[in-house]
Amino acid sequence: MFDIFCQAGILLGPLIGLVLAAIDFRVTAAVFAVLTVAQLWRSLKHSIDPAPEKRPSSTTGG
Repeated sequence: MFDIFCQAGILLGPLIGLVLAAIDFRVTAAVFAVLTVAQLWRSLKHSIDPAPEKRPSSTTGG
């Protein structure tokens, strides 16, 4: 699945970049800002995980 999105990004990224370069800079800046906020929101959401529970060790003394 990752490979599909990687190939799509390689294909569509430059095309979208050309379209954004051809239009008004304010629109390009707004798209960049929205994508940046979305990426930060998603990465922060997944990076803040609760601490894993510590299990007592099951070693036996002897």
